[in-house]
Amino acid sequence: MKNIIILLIAFLLTKTSSAQKAVVTVDKITCQEDLSGYYLEITLKKGNRIWIRKTKDYHMESLLDEGLTNQDRLEVISALKPYFTDYSRSCKKVSRYYINSFQIEYDNMPVPSSRNYNIAIDAMFAFNRLFCPSYLHHISTYPVLFNSKTLKEANNDPKLIKQMADRYLKLFQAKEKSASNKNPFMTRDDLNYLNQGAVKWWDMMIVEKGIREDI
Repeated sequence: MKNIIILLIAFLLTKTSSAQKAVVTVDKITCQEDLSGYYLEITLKKGNRIWIRKTKDYHMESLLDEGLTNQDRLEVISALKPYFTDYSRSCKKVSRYYINSFQIEYDNMPVPSSRNYNIAIDAMFAFNRLFCPSYLHHISTYPVLFNSKTLKEANNDPKLIKQMADRYLKLFQAKEKSASNKNPFMTRDDLNYLNQGAVKWWDMMIVEKGIREDI
């Protein structure tokens, strides 16, 4: 009987925690790691738990924990959105991100010439890393954007960066209307949508150059 009561209490505590609203803040922190610039620190508080993610960390963990709901993840997005138009420089240089053992490395992937990126790109790339870690290769392993009409890199073009930011915002609006936990937070169709505009993430260069049919 005692064990049953303990299990019941644990179950009720779990349900209570899930029902609590997440509080999310995103801070822009000065950094001198690779370059003089900034990174974003994402703090999510829910019940007695705290998740902290720093975009300067190469192995930044995802926010796909079972203790979080899709509504909690939308709160993270709401806190990240203001940085989608912040063009100050990230303190991290451009590098290729390998998240986990599921990561696929495509042969003949071109290497971007961009050596830095800004906080707007950092914020969008952070979304990819936080919510699509096992499928990062289906959207981009580099924090680099390019113009698919000219095949020129777009990391220093605010107008083109805003085009990608607008695509993210449209996706988020759709997510807000269907935030049920019965559905995955991000799907392959969502990733494909993000790369369907004129401005694409770098790994799509392998498709634009005809090396692969898709990623």
